[in-house]
Amino acid sequence: MGFSVAGVETGRFDTTGLKVTGNANVTSNIQINGTTILTSASLAQAANGAAAGPAYSFNSETTMGMLRSAAGILGFATASTGARENGLYRPETC
Repeated sequence: MGFSVAGVETGRFDTTGLKVTGNANVTSNIQINGTTILTSASLAQAANGAAAGPAYSFNSETTMGMLRSAAGILGFATASTGARENGLYRPETC
């Protein structure tokens, strides 16, 4: 099923999902399975993650990346282990 604006197809639903041609104007949050991933204020959000599965990782290396290891603590993981945590820099106190 497709939809058009001024006679030009701008989107289509098919067996793989929604495909949009051009810009999409979203006026609310974008969610996947009920979890907000992009807010209406353009803030990207992710799950907390863990050393074995960081919230931000790479297709070719899913056990390396960034995670929230505790409240106010940004963690980095490599090979499923917590490689480094940084709780010293807190911009709200600078």
